[in-house]
Amino acid sequence: MFQDVFYGMESVRQKVYKEFNKTQESVSEDVQIIRKWLQTQPHLPEIMSDIAISKFLMLNKFSIEKTKQKIDMYYTIRSLLPDMYDQCNPKLPCMKAAIDSCYFFLHPVVLEESNRVCMFKLKKPNTNTPREIIMLGMNFTELRLAEDYAMYDVWIFDLATYSLNDSLKLTPSIIVKTLTIYEKVFSLRVKALYLLNTPSYISNILAFLKTLVKPKLFNRIHIHQDAEVLKEIFSDDILPKDYGGSGPSLEQLNGLMKVKLEQFQDRFDQLDQMRVDESLRPEKLVNNDILGFHGNFKKLNVNMYQDVFFGMESVRQKTYKEFNKTQESVNKDVQIIRKWLQTQPHLPEIMSDIAINKFLMLNKFSIEKTKQKIDMYYTIRSLLPDMYDQCNPKLPCMKAAIDSCYCFLHPVVLEESNRVCMFKLKKPNTGTPREIIMLGVNFTELRLAEDYAMYDVWIFDLATCSLNDSLKMTPSIIVKTLAIYEKVFSLRAKALYLLNTPSYISNILAFLKTLVKPKQFNRIHIHKDAEVLKEIFTEDILPKDYGGSGPSLEQLNGLMKVKLEQFQDRFDQLDQMRVDESLRPEKLVNSDILGFYGNFKKLNVD
Repeated sequence: MFQDVFYGMESVRQKVYKEFNKTQESVSEDVQIIRKWLQTQPHLPEIMSDIAISKFLMLNKFSIEKTKQKIDMYYTIRSLLPDMYDQCNPKLPCMKAAIDSCYFFLHPVVLEESNRVCMFKLKKPNTNTPREIIMLGMNFTELRLAEDYAMYDVWIFDLATYSLNDSLKLTPSIIVKTLTIYEKVFSLRVKALYLLNTPSYISNILAFLKTLVKPKLFNRIHIHQDAEVLKEIFSDDILPKDYGGSGPSLEQLNGLMKVKLEQFQDRFDQLDQMRVDESLRPEKLVNNDILGFHGNFKKLNVNMYQDVFFGMESVRQKTYKEFNKTQESVNKDVQIIRKWLQTQPHLPEIMSDIAINKFLMLNKFSIEKTKQKIDMYYTIRSLLPDMYDQCNPKLPCMKAAIDSCYCFLHPVVLEESNRVCMFKLKKPNTGTPREIIMLGVNFTELRLAEDYAMYDVWIFDLATCSLNDSLKMTPSIIVKTLAIYEKVFSLRAKALYLLNTPSYISNILAFLKTLVKPKQFNRIHIHKDAEVLKEIFTEDILPKDYGGSGPSLEQLNGLMKVKLEQFQDRFDQLDQMRVDESLRPEKLVNSDILGFYGNFKKLNVD
């Protein structure tokens, strides 16, 4: 058993087939179905071997359609993530250095319930390079496609020699890409993940991981301060000597993996040459369907503090689950709205499917409400020209607005899919309310393209807000702002926190109470200081300005500036977009939409 990594596979194969009520004959029939499908996919670089096809069928619980998707991604992912896959051949110096820097192996003995143990431990701190070690694990998976029939995985990470510096090397970007590969290609069949000898700082990685994986999977992570649990996982005769057993040592088990990698060197050389030919793909590849992001993953940096909207795939799935929706049912709703848009000649464009999707989400997937809000998304620009004219982020007045304050969307989505929007003037008497409000509306435009957070938590720190700033916030501006958020974007505020509140804020609140529903007004929380932020944010994401270890307000503001610049073309398009009322199928009645008769432009509610 300790001379080959994959011994005794016949009994394991029979056990797996029995679990899924399959026979060798029925599996062979399924393999031929996949083989015939592969012959119709000219973009793929090879016809996969029958053995590998049978393994993909097994990993996908013998679902034909899921197996097709995963096999396509097995080849496609190499082009989508070149920064992970390039330079991962085991014969390369960087990869040899990786396996020499650690104990990293598949244990030859398959546990009960067809569980394969994968174990990792650094030989000494600060010698590993996460990308190489992760791709070493991917190379192990390549071996398993050829010889392994174990169905599930048990991962064991001994962190006794894992330093804080090692932890910092494991960036959110690498974690996301690794999970993407395992889930979208190899189905992430993890029965348990054990973290042994865990240092305190590992909690930051776990907090981030919790935002990405399903609760069912996250609950399979077990934290231990020592390695005693290994005596429960392994019998004494197979427990490595390093942990008090009589089995082979970590060094010996590592040596088995080196031999197995060398035996498959020809396959790794072949893989270096394999890329899909997208020009021959029968149906165009849509990255967001596969990876949860638009564009080339190569260009994506999903570090939570390098992109405002990171980790959106898990948030999207959570939102769909809340409303009992699937991607398929949402796609059907999107097409209904798209067909309706084609019957609305007064509107200036056919909205993108992504934006339609977001409007459906904001309106709890009500088709009719979504139609109303999409119409108002365009119409409001003509009804409120004093708000919408001159709001392009590139204009001097708008650049002055974002420079006068800290105004940003926090990259980390809170529990219950809440997106935090925070505001604080840098100093008194510098804000111009109309520009700052429209800055917030521009943020909403970004969210229509990339954000799947469902609800809002607004935080206004008024420590630097003067009486003069308060007087600038006229009733007219308040009414128009509420009209935009309620009549276009559905005003999904879970909470509004006013921090460091001066006494004169009561006048604004008294007026606001006459405009919003009691349910919304009761979500306004008044605080004399900013201590409540320590309840909203964990210490690692609370901005430094408030005593946390997260990025500063200035850094978070900088993220928003970058994101606005990335969407400049869209803002330029919006400047040209107005409805043509002469083509509207049914006459617009302002009172039905904004609650007032006549043109809102002429309204004076001061």
